[in-house]
Amino acid sequence: MEKKSFKTSKKFLKAYFKLKKSNDCKSFTVNKIAEQAELSRRVFYNYYNSKETFLEESLEYILNEINIILEKDPTLSDDVVREMLTFLYQNQEIAIDFVNFFPHISLEVTKYITEVVEHSSIPNLPQQLEQAYGIPYPYALSVYTSTIDSIIKYWIQNGCKETPETIQSYILSIVRI
Repeated sequence: MEKKSFKTSKKFLKAYFKLKKSNDCKSFTVNKIAEQAELSRRVFYNYYNSKETFLEESLEYILNEINIILEKDPTLSDDVVREMLTFLYQNQEIAIDFVNFFPHISLEVTKYITEVVEHSSIPNLPQQLEQAYGIPYPYALSVYTSTIDSIIKYWIQNGCKETPETIQSYILSIVRI
């Protein structure tokens, strides 16, 4: 069951992206976003300090939700990866809009994936990556995380047509540890 705060944040995000798609960005006020979300301006300010920080904080909130899932198993087991992909699948409308409207977000997501992998409890991560790819750890880590990032991003950009289980199988067939 989704937390009430995430449901409310999703309403604001959906409203924002709907306004953006309709090219009604000229008067992009908090009132307009709140009205589109069928919520009050006051509720908006309960969640966000300003319109300027709205998207940044929204992305942080989504990444935090993903982090909560991934922290369930620091070895990043198949089950926890599938749960994370399922979360993205269930929230695909927002994920697709983020990727399509903000291509620069890719750098933040790549950095996030790298941090998650580096701070995971995957046994002997540096040695495993060096052995699997035959290159020094920093390069192997980059290949590993870029591959995961590319598969997930491509999936999202193309409308999450495959199931989370299928995407998980693609990732597992390509990454080498």
